[in-house]
Amino acid sequence: RMTNAQKLAVLLLCVGPKTASTVLKQFESEVDVEQVAYEISALKKVEKNELEAILNEFYMLFQANNYLITGGVGFARQILLEAYG
Repeated sequence: RMTNAQKLAVLLLCVGPKTASTVLKQFESEVDVEQVAYEISALKKVEKNELEAILNEFYMLFQANNYLITGGVGFARQILLEAYG
C-alpha cells in the first residue's frame, strides 16, 4: 500500500515536469514538497494496475470536489495562445 506522498509522486510523474512544478508551487509547507520530491526520487517501477488505481483515486477525488476540467474549443484556443502567442 502506497502512502499519499507516494501516490502524488506517481501522479506528478504522469503529468510531466512543467505541470508537476506548478502543482508543487501550490504547497504551503516546504516539508511536504521535500517529502514528495523524495518519493519521486525513490520511486522505482509502478505496475500498470497500481498506476490505474492511483489515477482513478485522484480522478474520484477531483470529481468529488467538483474540480473536473472540461476541454473544448475555448480551452484549446487558450492553451495554443499561451504556447505560441
